[in-house]
Amino acid sequence: AAKSRPLATLLTALGIDGVGSAGAAALAAAFGSMDALEAATVEQLVQVDGVGSVLAESVWTGSPARFTAIC
Repeated sequence: AAKSRPLATLLTALGIDGVGSAGAAALAAAFGSMDALEAATVEQLVQVDGVGSVLAESVWTGSPARFTAIC
């Protein structure tokens, strides 16, 4: 079921600190897939409009196990 959900919805559901619907939508638009997002560096995350260094760190340090469990 999770594979058919939009990426932005999944990112919001993960409960990563600071990631709300706007941030999730921006990240989904920029990276397009969970694999691309997981492979992104903090520097790449900060390049996304609306994503600052604190949010980028929260996303980058999010547990890969948590991503895998939902996806």
